[in-house]
Amino acid sequence: MTNKSFPILNSENAPEASRPLMDMAQKKFGMVPNILGTLAASPTALKSYMGLSANFMGASSMTAIEEQVVLIATSTWNDCGY
Repeated sequence: MTNKSFPILNSENAPEASRPLMDMAQKKFGMVPNILGTLAASPTALKSYMGLSANFMGASSMTAIEEQVVLIATSTWNDCGY
């Protein structure tokens, strides 16, 4: 499923304030997930989402494997192509 109302940005066309965060994601994941590319249009939204994600990962009562299952299930539900 593709939503053309919200473009997926990259480090070249994202606002300057979003670029370091996108570079961090690239280094961490080896790619920039679409959710981050979409949120990059708003540096504040991108920073907030990444902060929330950082607090979720490793801070919940779930194991690392359970956290990954949640992320993969969500990606599958949303028809992410990766």
